Amino acid sequence: MSLVLYLLIGAVIELGRVVFAAQLAQSAARTAARELALAPLPADLTLAEALADPVVRTTIYDEDLLVLDLAALPADVPLADVASLLPPVNRILLPLMISDRVGDVEILRFPGALVSSELGGPVSPLNPTGLTVRVPRVLERDGNGVETIDFVRVIEEVLADPADPLSGPFSVASSLIGDGDPTNDALVGVAAVRVNVPVQAAALGAYRTGPDPFAPNLDRPVLADDDGVVVVGDAPAGLFAGENITYSGRYGLGRQYALGREIRPFRKLVRAQAVFRRERFAEQAAP
Repeated sequence: MSLVLYLLIGAVIELGRVVFAAQLAQSAARTAARELALAPLPADLTLAEALADPVVRTTIYDEDLLVLDLAALPADVPLADVASLLPPVNRILLPLMISDRVGDVEILRFPGALVSSELGGPVSPLNPTGLTVRVPRVLERDGNGVETIDFVRVIEEVLADPADPLSGPFSVASSLIGDGDPTNDALVGVAAVRVNVPVQAAALGAYRTGPDPFAPNLDRPVLADDDGVVVVGDAPAGLFAGENITYSGRYGLGRQYALGREIRPFRKLVRAQAVFRRERFAEQAAP
């Protein structure tokens, strides 16, 4: 009876975390798309370029604030009020952040893989850590459950062709214009935003199912083997391993001890999207 009760409690807790993450992801996507649609940005900017803009990083979203050095918070601001220092999208994502440690530094960070920042630190009252987060996306698993992954940003543009940044609709110079499908011409000038949130269970392990989904699968765990992970595409520079066990390892895929083996925690990648028509553009210089 105790085993059944444990499984029920664990399942209820982790399902609640997934639902909570999905609600926050949808709220963050809607807020990011709406605010970007109202931001006076150049018409030919891609979404990735817009998210690197200092004004956007200050007033909408800053990916360098996905990692906060707890010791470097302003002395006159208690931890409970740190949200007041964050842009609105980061503020929405704050309840999803986890405590962790890198070396001797105590941090509060978004779940995923810790990587070196590409933007040079936040343009806010908070001190830079030099770190940000990328989300590992599992593409497939081999016979032992060892993963093939790629990396996506926490907030990214919905692209028609993931290999072509100009295939997104944010820029009015998008390659969707003139691609042979006239219906695509009406899609440009749109903020189409996706938010990625990895949810990994502290109470449940990951096991692979066979042809019969109801057959016992204790002999089919997803092994926690970071050395065997295959990365597709460009891996972020400067991968750092955190100590939070559920999200540990250089890829942020975590580990647990079960039945004498290190296995992965049960994992779901929650993704939410929102689309708003861009309403404002920056003034263009006269020719």
